[in-house]
Amino acid sequence: MLVRNFKQNWIALVKENLLYFTIILVLSVVSIVLTISLVNVSSNQRVILVPALMDKQFSYEGNKPSRTYLEMMGLSVVSYLMNYNPHNVKYKFARFLSLVAPEYHDIVKEKLSKIARQSIKYGVSQAFAVTGDIKVFKDRIELGGILYRYSMGKLIESTRATYVLKYRINKLGKFEVLGYEIKDKNKLASSK
Repeated sequence: MLVRNFKQNWIALVKENLLYFTIILVLSVVSIVLTISLVNVSSNQRVILVPALMDKQFSYEGNKPSRTYLEMMGLSVVSYLMNYNPHNVKYKFARFLSLVAPEYHDIVKEKLSKIARQSIKYGVSQAFAVTGDIKVFKDRIELGGILYRYSMGKLIESTRATYVLKYRINKLGKFEVLGYEIKDKNKLASSK
């Protein structure tokens, strides 16, 4: 009798252990499959910055944005960089710096901090009006227009200029500014 009860209990325990082992095995396989799926989905994810000045339809395929997207990003970036007054200069430059590639961030921040201090100290404002075509190249965007500079509310200079924004689209598809420069500059008027 004892042996028969022991044998029945033993068989029941083996069946129960086999059931638990099967459940654990199935859950492990499901966990592995879900983990692999999650890794694949996250590696295909893209970060697309929406331009602040969005007035046209644009497309983005893989890591290749449309020309319209690059034009609108150029307008947005130039707006942050070239349109400021003593009250919003720090905000505008912070927004611009959020678009700068990490390896150029400190260099650009130092240049912009100097401009911001001068703007606040001397009450300098400026506005850049895009008046020409926007030229989009593989690694840069050129925007032509007129730069108006004011001090204490008085126009001190107006200059026709072409600003060149160097950019890249990183591995995740994010637009990053690598630098900026003035290609050509012609003074239209200045205050004496």
